[in-house]
Amino acid sequence: MPNPPLEDGPMRRLIRVVMTIALLPISVASAAEYRRITLLDGRVLVAQIIDAEDTTMWLQTPMGRMKIDMLEVTQFENITRMDYEDEPPHTAVLLPFTPGNTADQENARNVRDLVQAHLEQMPGIDVIRAEDFIQRMGEESATTLRSCGRDLQCAIAILAPMGVDALLHGSLTTNGQQLDIEIRAVLSSAPELNPHVQYQNQGAAGLSSKTAIQLLDIFDIEEPSKVINIPDPDLGSQLTQKNPSAQTESTADAEASIGKENESRRPFLNRQTTKATEATEATEATEATEATEATEATDDLLVKRSALIPIPGLPALIQRDLKSFGLSWGVAVPTTAGMVGLIGASSYRASQFNVLSMLTYYAITVGVNRRFGLQPSPHETINNPDSPVESASLQTKFRD
Repeated sequence: MPNPPLEDGPMRRLIRVVMTIALLPISVASAAEYRRITLLDGRVLVAQIIDAEDTTMWLQTPMGRMKIDMLEVTQFENITRMDYEDEPPHTAVLLPFTPGNTADQENARNVRDLVQAHLEQMPGIDVIRAEDFIQRMGEESATTLRSCGRDLQCAIAILAPMGVDALLHGSLTTNGQQLDIEIRAVLSSAPELNPHVQYQNQGAAGLSSKTAIQLLDIFDIEEPSKVINIPDPDLGSQLTQKNPSAQTESTADAEASIGKENESRRPFLNRQTTKATEATEATEATEATEATEATEATDDLLVKRSALIPIPGLPALIQRDLKSFGLSWGVAVPTTAGMVGLIGASSYRASQFNVLSMLTYYAITVGVNRRFGLQPSPHETINNPDSPVESASLQTKFRD
């Protein structure tokens, strides 16, 4: 009689995590790896694996870099680089923005145009205005769509069979010089997810940069594949300072505020205000350390490869870090023992127990080695998109 399959419960979830963690270090340490990843919420990501720490994985998608929780992954599918590059862009339909009152109608249209301009330049996405898309539909489908009003779940249910992947809608209200903007989205693959952002801006100055950040948040993007520069919109005389000097001061204040936000949240959107002399000094400093970094790179590679060997604390021992070496043993041994006991209580066959126990030991040991044995290296870089990004630099860059 065949053994009964494992239920889709904690044990199966454990096996999936063990398999993922066990195989991931090998993938990251080798050539660039591409995957089609299905998440619990229904989203399907086509991405290159960049790096991982604990249960967090960083991916490069056509739109940009993002991070996911490996506990939320339901399926990994191997794909080639050609599959990744040939993946068709997502189709997004942009609905008209709702004005807070009659006086906001023109500004709502202008901000919607700004959002459309950003989406048109974002890699991995094709945007079309709702009124243009409706013209392609039959009269019956168009009537049904109009009956949904602002119910995005209702609308995406009608549009998804027509190839629409996302639906976006926004609203705008002005309060003196302040703009209150909200953007909502719904995804055909995860209609219950409903990502949305709310933000404010003083007048038009800096609105484009802030909108770019909010759109990245809508799609869970940490760093875009392409930096987009679009001028701030013309929002009419009521949002423009009549005094030229006052307008200049307001614009400078807004840009300074946006610059601080961009610097703290997304280094890639820095406004590049570094002076030429500072750039020269940075270049000279880099050249002065190149020789040292080249030597250190060889040692770093040896340490990183040693993390894949299932001996607790081996990278720390190579670096003569006895504290981390002892800590690695103190974590790996009892954790492995506990996990093996759990597997033994849930396994149906001896062969199943042996395989899962070995995978668990390897996953925990490699995970401990990566966590306690690898230290950041000053020479690490992400200049080559086709090669895996070293863990220390990415972890420092993307960690919340």
